Amino acid sequence: MTFFLPLLCGATLIGFVSWLLLKRPHIFFAFFFIILTLVWKLTAAIYIDISGPLYAEQIAREIGPSMSSPILLACYLAILLPFLFVLRERRVALLLEELRSSKRHNDIILQIRNPIFSVCVIYLALLFLDLFRIGVIPVLEGLERYEYTAESSGPFHIFLVTYGNIFAFHLGVFHFYPKLHTPRSDNRFLAILLGLFVYCVLTGNRFSTFYSFGSCFLVPYGAVLLCKENQPGVHGTRDSLPRKIGRFFRLLLGSWKPRLILLTLVAFTSFGLYNNLTFVRGYTPEQAREKFVHRSLVQPAEIWWLTYERVIVERRYHPGDAFHFLFVDPIDSDRNTTIQYLMVLATGEELATSHARMSHVYAGGFPEIFFELFDVYFALPVLLVVGLVTAELLYQLLKAFLSGHFWSLFWTYYVLYALLVMFIGGMLNYLTNLIFWCKVTAMIVSIAWERRHRRQSIPTSGSPLVGAP
Repeated sequence: MTFFLPLLCGATLIGFVSWLLLKRPHIFFAFFFIILTLVWKLTAAIYIDISGPLYAEQIAREIGPSMSSPILLACYLAILLPFLFVLRERRVALLLEELRSSKRHNDIILQIRNPIFSVCVIYLALLFLDLFRIGVIPVLEGLERYEYTAESSGPFHIFLVTYGNIFAFHLGVFHFYPKLHTPRSDNRFLAILLGLFVYCVLTGNRFSTFYSFGSCFLVPYGAVLLCKENQPGVHGTRDSLPRKIGRFFRLLLGSWKPRLILLTLVAFTSFGLYNNLTFVRGYTPEQAREKFVHRSLVQPAEIWWLTYERVIVERRYHPGDAFHFLFVDPIDSDRNTTIQYLMVLATGEELATSHARMSHVYAGGFPEIFFELFDVYFALPVLLVVGLVTAELLYQLLKAFLSGHFWSLFWTYYVLYALLVMFIGGMLNYLTNLIFWCKVTAMIVSIAWERRHRRQSIPTSGSPLVGAP
């Protein structure tokens, strides 16, 4: 049973995610930034549950075996299942019916894409010029990416580090939006993304940057697929499962763009990982393999395992202390205070403070912090509410994209992105940040203004999608 139940948890999540890909691909691609993270962390938890005891280097102790993966699976289902409710077929049908009856009399996204592309080209050129002006190429010098950022980088690099995911999302918006009107996407913005990937290789990035930029770029593709699946006369969700599987592989292997993106990501991430482990850190091939396995299958879930042991098994938790640390007296209030608190619990205050001030933080934070704050009995209901809020924001994002409402799209993603960051690192202290609530206000105002503006236009009939993905 100790071996069977964790494997069953993994099969359950992979089966559910595969079902999303085939039956609700708009959810899969729009939320892929988080879905891959959830699958990866559960895989690491299963590895610890089955293979333990294992020595975790960062926390300097043995962890596992255990039965932590079923609880983690329950948390992830509490997050994902609300998407099926919020984006249920009847609500999607009402959304598309509203879009068919609306008139795009002032399509700002199509109007501004040419000047936006010019700005993107200039920014990409400035990135490379600044890199060569500084004269420090991390991939050639054997520097870690965070060392280059802290010690040598210029303002254009700092902007990319700070806003790169949001920038990649908007590249995806301008790339995929023409697909709603014509059979073609705007490949110029895909070229900008690939240029960013080349820059990231030169500046010592490994996996996380390519994955996050690529998945943020794909978010608008979820809206295109939503239209495709519901387009009159096109077999969408009514297709049989074998036909859906066949169509997916034809989409993946039959077009040059998916193959180019996939091969680029595999090549760049493989090179980045190999370069970091062998050239930057100086490991032998055998050591590099061991470090790769440890970083892939132990570190993503070691903090979760400690929370499972402390809160669920031993019933030791202090919600008052957790709340005070997170929102009143953290180590560094300008950064994610959740992982700081969990690192204090894992390694002690002195070592955690040293790591935090060097910007070296451990993986994890979600859903650990919800158990530290709400205990096992209330953590799952709270996560269900969080899932509902996230799904509703994603619905509003897809609606803004399909309506061509640029400002609603801009501010809704800005608010949604805070939740996406929370799903990775458990960050909650953004809730006390006045700037975040200004973004929420801007989102509400822009949605209300653009919808009112649309209602005043003359409705015309027509399908929102002309081309096909």
